[in-house]
Amino acid sequence: MAEITTTPNPDPLAPVPKTAAFGWFDGVFVSLLVSALAAVGYLGFHGYSEGRRVLEVVAHATDALAWIDKARILREAGPDGLPAACVRGGPAPSAPGVKVLYWSGCLAALRQPGQAFAAYRNRLQSNALVFSAKCDRESLPSMGSIVIENGVVSINGTTKVIAYAPIDDKDPVRDEMLLRLSVCGRGFSTISVGEVKF
Repeated sequence: MAEITTTPNPDPLAPVPKTAAFGWFDGVFVSLLVSALAAVGYLGFHGYSEGRRVLEVVAHATDALAWIDKARILREAGPDGLPAACVRGGPAPSAPGVKVLYWSGCLAALRQPGQAFAAYRNRLQSNALVFSAKCDRESLPSMGSIVIENGVVSINGTTKVIAYAPIDDKDPVRDEMLLRLSVCGRGFSTISVGEVKF
């Protein structure tokens, strides 16, 4: 018959050996964990805020597009309801002694207090451009701006082609204009908004 061996029961009154509850390694690990969570929280909040601001610029550009579309009807009907710098028609720019109305004057008039674009601001950068001719990495103030381009119609065989280029301050507003609006977002990415006649 096999012999059964048993271990004696430990003394319930004997002291329990001490173990390190929280060492320096644990402290480093917890510190790194808290730092990582804080960084993730900050980046998440920052990304959310930036995204909201970009959406506000896109909303402004969409409003501007809708206003320009309505202004086209006003320009066709006559000068009433628009700043004098934006009216359509009049003598040709080549006529001697004629005061030509240019895009720069029209846009400046629309940004005056009480006008259509008076409340628009660059939401990504303070004191940067609100409107620009192109989204250009070499022009840092263009980030966060509403980009307006002017379209030129050409005929390619039997096809009508519209080529858009950065609008020039000296583009006359006498005739109908084809405008394309977009937003210069973070990283100078272009967010298309739409095309409209003015």
